[in-house]
Amino acid sequence: FERCLGGLSLTMVVESFFVEWSSPSTPAEGDEDENPEQFWADCIVEQDEIRPEAYVQRSHAEQREIQFQTFIEPGLAIWGNRHALAHVLTNLVSNATKYSYEGGVVTVRAHPRGTGVLLEVIDVGIGISPDDQDRVFERFYRVDKGRSRARGGTGLGLAISRDIVEHHQGTIRCDSKPNEGTTFTVDLPLAPTAS
Repeated sequence: FERCLGGLSLTMVVESFFVEWSSPSTPAEGDEDENPEQFWADCIVEQDEIRPEAYVQRSHAEQREIQFQTFIEPGLAIWGNRHALAHVLTNLVSNATKYSYEGGVVTVRAHPRGTGVLLEVIDVGIGISPDDQDRVFERFYRVDKGRSRARGGTGLGLAISRDIVEHHQGTIRCDSKPNEGTTFTVDLPLAPTAS
């Protein structure tokens, strides 16, 4: 996605745009796309709210026989900017696709936990070392610079995702085992009417 925009400086502009866009506060009048709203979790998992660039890797994934699957519990209501949260899922699915092994599976799950909704993106891939897991959300940080350059990107995607999630009073974390795979978990509060 960042590479398609033509370089680092434009990526920095996009980063600023997404962080501002993700805020649940009231947007400028007339900009309806930024209005926070209550929506179902499956709207950003199974329907067309996920941005098309999330599946830029799909043809490559099919060549490598990577499968996609979703497990979404019904009735999970979230409050916020669904387009911004779809961007988060876009980034996580894209990364999972890039770093999965041939013949692997990328899984997206949504289920309740306490007063929150957990969105999980799970891959069977190269994994991330414990030391790197503490830094993956830093801006411009890349776990493996050689592999990251080969797969595109600038090291901003997870930092943008973290900012969006935190603007929604949520958290995002990474759990990984090298050579086995990675799980990114987004914990968001349920919409007030659903709690």
